Amino acid sequence: MFRKHTRVTWRHLTERQIANIQTFGVHIFRLCDKVVHFLPDLIKTAELFVGGIGSKPYIPFFGSKTPMYQQRLNVKFIEDGTGYRWKPRKHVFQNLSDDEVQAGDFLAITRFDGLDQIINFGTGSHSGHSAVIL
Repeated sequence: MFRKHTRVTWRHLTERQIANIQTFGVHIFRLCDKVVHFLPDLIKTAELFVGGIGSKPYIPFFGSKTPMYQQRLNVKFIEDGTGYRWKPRKHVFQNLSDDEVQAGDFLAITRFDGLDQIINFGTGSHSGHSAVIL
């Protein structure tokens, strides 16, 4: 990733900060390295977020469903960034009866729209939103 050796030195860290680094490590984010890469990087980032932004489910691109290209790019983003590989499932949608859902049930929700993947990347979770049945 780096073209040369880089040394980073932290000074005056608190015990809590040291413990945090020992527990979670250090993450280094690479930013745009050259101006000529800015536009391609911007387009690549926009592709993660643009799509499925409307309220009508069947309008292409602006509908409420995330397009397949966007889902693939977000899955790749998580795999490249965290090493976690999403596996396809045959039956994603289930109609549950009232008997199967009880107060206190937890739902972990992920939508491949870019936002949830930023949450995944930042927190290490595999869901972007959560809900509890009341």
